[in-house]
Amino acid sequence: MTLYSTYSDAAGKPSDGLDQYCVVAGFSSTVAKWENFASLWNDFLEIYEIPFLQMSSLNARKGVFSDERWNDPAYMDLFLDTAASLIRKNVLHWAAAAVKYSDFEKISKVFAIQRRFNPYAMCGATVALNLQGRVNALDPPRANVQHFFEEGDHGFGMIQKAVCAYGLNEPIRRPGKPKADCPDVLYYVQFQASDWLAFETRKFAGMSQRRFRASLVSLLRGLPGNAAKWDVNDLGRFCQKQNIPRYER
Repeated sequence: MTLYSTYSDAAGKPSDGLDQYCVVAGFSSTVAKWENFASLWNDFLEIYEIPFLQMSSLNARKGVFSDERWNDPAYMDLFLDTAASLIRKNVLHWAAAAVKYSDFEKISKVFAIQRRFNPYAMCGATVALNLQGRVNALDPPRANVQHFFEEGDHGFGMIQKAVCAYGLNEPIRRPGKPKADCPDVLYYVQFQASDWLAFETRKFAGMSQRRFRASLVSLLRGLPGNAAKWDVNDLGRFCQKQNIPRYER
């Protein structure tokens, strides 16, 4: 039996503002391919002399990315092109989901959706179900898929309940980067691929950039996957379909 796993990460937080988006994005692959990716990715990080890839830090040129070399466009392009190639060779599918915080707040005044979901849980469950469906198509009727989420976001328990209600394996939360205060804690570099996808998807969803980076386009071109964007109408139909209680006026 082939074993599969997905790794998903989030971008955005409520403190960013109601006009901003919460995004969760992830990739699926076989466990064997993910192990190969982890080995190659660690070598890649060592070559560039960085402990991890975190797109928010890279974009802001802060922390481990504050060196002058990261201001060189050619250097950046080579770095991201290499990263894209490593990811592309070792994943099967991608998925992303986005919801604007203000849209979720609007619908939460009509339906009691916050009892079962927050924006992170809504997007996380969407991604897990999407990737499960794509892997099932490769290995019917239902593939053995373990869903991993990077730790640190509020609402993971809601994702667990939602995903398990559909009969999927219970999701697991793990760290994706080394911890300075706990250097011996095992972390999973697979999340660093998902961090990149989540970061870029959030920028695109908010239209602060009109297109993905060229390196990410080359990664996703021809790779099965899609991005879902929940708006107020989508959320309303979901609440009705799920029999989520409506508040009395």
